[in-house]
Amino acid sequence: MNAATVALYLGKRFNRDVATLARLAHGMMMRDVGMLDVPSELIEHGGPLDEEAWQAVRNHPVQAYDSLKTLGWMDEMSRLLVLQHHERHDGSGYPHGLGGLHRVSRMRMENLDQDVTLLVSDIAAMSDVFNALTVDRPYRHPHPPNKVRSMLREMAGTTLNEEIVEELLANWRPPRETSE
Repeated sequence: MNAATVALYLGKRFNRDVATLARLAHGMMMRDVGMLDVPSELIEHGGPLDEEAWQAVRNHPVQAYDSLKTLGWMDEMSRLLVLQHHERHDGSGYPHGLGGLHRVSRMRMENLDQDVTLLVSDIAAMSDVFNALTVDRPYRHPHPPNKVRSMLREMAGTTLNEEIVEELLANWRPPRETSE
Protein backbone atom coordinates (compact mmCIF):
# COMPACT_ATOMS: atom_id res chain seq x y z
CA MET A 1 0.00 0.00 0.00
CA ASN A 2 1.26 3.45 -0.81
CA ALA A 3 2.93 5.29 2.10
CA ALA A 4 1.02 8.51 1.41
CA THR A 5 -2.29 6.62 1.54
CA VAL A 6 -1.33 5.00 4.85
CA ALA A 7 -0.22 8.36 6.24
CA LEU A 8 -3.49 10.04 5.27
CA TYR A 9 -5.49 7.19 6.76
CA LEU A 10 -3.58 7.52 10.03
CA GLY A 11 -3.85 11.30 9.96
CA LYS A 12 -7.62 10.97 9.72
CA ARG A 13 -7.66 8.35 12.51
CA PHE A 14 -5.83 10.87 14.71
CA ASN A 15 -8.29 13.63 13.77
CA ARG A 16 -5.90 15.90 11.89
CA ASP A 17 -7.52 18.82 10.09
CA VAL A 18 -7.68 19.17 6.30
CA ALA A 19 -4.70 21.57 6.14
CA THR A 20 -2.52 19.16 8.13
CA LEU A 21 -3.63 16.24 5.98
CA ALA A 22 -2.66 18.21 2.87
CA ARG A 23 0.81 18.91 4.33
CA LEU A 24 1.16 15.25 5.23
CA ALA A 25 0.18 14.20 1.70
CA HIS A 26 2.62 16.66 0.11
CA GLY A 27 5.49 15.50 2.31
CA MET A 28 4.77 11.80 1.82
CA MET A 29 4.42 12.06 -1.94
CA MET A 30 7.72 13.94 -2.22
CA ARG A 31 9.66 12.13 0.52
CA ASP A 32 11.92 10.16 -1.79
CA VAL A 33 12.53 12.75 -4.51
CA GLY A 34 16.15 12.87 -3.28
CA MET A 35 16.55 9.28 -4.50
CA LEU A 36 16.70 10.74 -8.01
CA ASP A 37 20.26 11.81 -7.12
CA VAL A 38 21.22 8.26 -6.10
CA PRO A 39 22.69 6.19 -8.96
CA SER A 40 20.17 3.57 -10.16
CA GLU A 41 22.67 0.74 -9.71
CA LEU A 42 22.62 1.44 -5.97
CA ILE A 43 18.84 1.49 -5.82
CA GLU A 44 18.54 -1.79 -7.71
CA HIS A 45 21.48 -3.38 -5.89
CA GLY A 46 20.66 -6.92 -4.79
CA GLY A 47 22.92 -7.22 -1.78
CA PRO A 48 24.36 -5.23 1.09
CA LEU A 49 25.65 -1.77 0.22
CA ASP A 50 29.18 -0.70 1.02
CA GLU A 51 29.64 2.35 3.26
CA GLU A 52 29.99 4.83 0.40
CA ALA A 53 26.82 3.58 -1.30
CA TRP A 54 24.92 3.49 1.99
CA GLN A 55 25.95 7.11 2.66
CA ALA A 56 24.53 8.16 -0.71
CA VAL A 57 21.21 6.50 0.16
CA ARG A 58 21.19 7.99 3.69
CA ASN A 59 21.64 11.45 2.20
CA HIS A 60 18.49 11.33 0.02
CA PRO A 61 16.28 13.10 2.60
CA VAL A 62 18.72 16.03 2.73
CA GLN A 63 18.88 16.20 -1.07
CA ALA A 64 15.08 16.18 -1.24
CA TYR A 65 14.68 18.82 1.48
CA ASP A 66 17.17 21.13 -0.22
CA SER A 67 15.49 20.70 -3.61
CA LEU A 68 12.00 21.26 -2.22
CA LYS A 69 12.96 24.54 -0.51
CA THR A 70 12.69 26.15 -3.95
CA LEU A 71 8.99 25.23 -4.31
CA GLY A 72 6.69 28.03 -3.28
CA TRP A 73 3.70 25.75 -2.67
CA MET A 74 5.39 23.40 -0.22
CA ASP A 75 5.53 24.65 3.36
CA GLU A 76 8.18 23.96 6.00
CA MET A 77 6.17 21.30 7.82
CA SER A 78 5.89 19.23 4.63
CA ARG A 79 9.59 19.68 3.89
CA LEU A 80 10.50 18.60 7.43
CA LEU A 81 8.53 15.38 6.89
CA VAL A 82 10.64 14.78 3.79
CA LEU A 83 13.84 15.48 5.73
CA GLN A 84 12.92 13.37 8.74
CA HIS A 85 10.92 10.40 7.47
CA HIS A 86 13.84 8.06 8.26
CA GLU A 87 14.55 9.44 11.74
CA ARG A 88 13.59 7.15 14.64
CA HIS A 89 12.60 7.59 18.29
CA ASP A 90 15.74 5.87 19.55
CA GLY A 91 18.05 8.00 17.38
CA SER A 92 18.96 5.10 15.08
CA GLY A 93 17.57 6.79 11.96
CA TYR A 94 19.09 9.08 9.38
CA PRO A 95 20.18 11.56 8.06
CA HIS A 96 20.88 13.22 11.44
CA GLY A 97 20.24 10.49 14.03
CA LEU A 98 17.58 12.61 15.77
CA GLY A 99 15.77 10.84 18.58
CA GLY A 100 12.83 11.22 20.89
CA LEU A 101 9.37 12.39 20.18
CA HIS A 102 10.56 15.62 18.64
CA ARG A 103 12.61 15.38 15.52
CA VAL A 104 11.93 18.93 14.44
CA SER A 105 14.85 21.17 15.29
CA ARG A 106 14.09 23.68 18.03
CA MET A 107 14.93 26.70 15.87
CA ARG A 108 12.18 25.74 13.43
CA MET A 109 9.54 24.93 16.05
CA GLU A 110 8.65 28.57 16.62
CA ASN A 111 7.04 28.64 13.17
CA LEU A 112 5.19 25.35 13.54
CA ASP A 113 2.41 23.91 15.66
CA GLN A 114 4.44 21.59 17.89
CA ASP A 115 1.71 19.06 18.74
CA VAL A 116 0.64 18.62 15.12
CA THR A 117 4.21 18.49 13.87
CA LEU A 118 5.25 15.80 16.31
CA LEU A 119 2.33 13.53 15.52
CA VAL A 120 2.61 14.08 11.77
CA SER A 121 6.35 13.29 11.86
CA ASP A 122 5.60 10.06 13.69
CA ILE A 123 2.87 9.18 11.19
CA ALA A 124 5.27 9.81 8.29
CA ALA A 125 7.95 7.53 9.77
CA MET A 126 5.42 4.77 10.50
CA SER A 127 3.89 4.97 7.03
CA ASP A 128 7.28 4.84 5.33
CA VAL A 129 8.33 1.76 7.33
CA PHE A 130 5.01 0.03 6.68
CA ASN A 131 5.37 0.73 2.97
CA ALA A 132 8.94 -0.61 2.94
CA LEU A 133 7.83 -3.87 4.55
CA THR A 134 4.79 -4.47 2.36
CA VAL A 135 5.91 -3.64 -1.19
CA ASP A 136 8.06 -5.45 -3.70
CA ARG A 137 11.69 -4.33 -3.73
CA PRO A 138 14.37 -5.14 -6.32
CA TYR A 139 16.18 -7.14 -3.64
CA ARG A 140 13.21 -8.89 -1.93
CA HIS A 141 9.51 -9.66 -2.05
CA PRO A 142 7.08 -8.03 0.39
CA HIS A 143 7.01 -9.58 3.84
CA PRO A 144 3.92 -11.66 4.63
CA PRO A 145 1.34 -9.91 6.85
CA ASN A 146 2.12 -11.93 9.97
CA LYS A 147 5.81 -11.01 9.66
CA VAL A 148 4.92 -7.32 9.10
CA ARG A 149 2.79 -7.35 12.27
CA SER A 150 5.59 -8.96 14.25
CA MET A 151 8.25 -6.57 12.96
CA LEU A 152 6.12 -3.48 13.63
CA ARG A 153 5.30 -4.63 17.15
CA GLU A 154 9.03 -5.05 17.81
CA MET A 155 9.62 -1.46 16.63
CA ALA A 156 6.66 -0.02 18.60
CA GLY A 157 7.86 2.15 21.46
CA THR A 158 11.52 1.97 20.45
CA THR A 159 12.00 3.18 16.88
CA LEU A 160 8.36 3.99 16.09
CA ASN A 161 5.51 5.65 17.98
CA GLU A 162 3.70 2.81 19.75
CA GLU A 163 0.25 4.42 19.59
CA ILE A 164 0.50 4.88 15.82
CA VAL A 165 1.76 1.33 15.26
CA GLU A 166 -1.11 -0.08 17.28
CA GLU A 167 -3.68 2.11 15.48
CA LEU A 168 -2.48 0.84 12.11
CA LEU A 169 -2.27 -2.81 13.14
CA ALA A 170 -5.71 -2.73 14.77
CA ASN A 171 -7.25 -1.58 11.48
CA TRP A 172 -5.04 -3.18 8.81
CA ARG A 173 -6.75 -5.88 6.80
CA PRO A 174 -4.33 -7.23 4.20
CA PRO A 175 -5.84 -8.76 1.05
CA ARG A 176 -4.85 -12.22 2.25
CA GLU A 177 -3.00 -13.56 5.22
CA THR A 178 -0.06 -15.77 4.26
CA SER A 179 2.53 -17.58 6.27
CA GLU A 180 6.26 -17.24 5.84
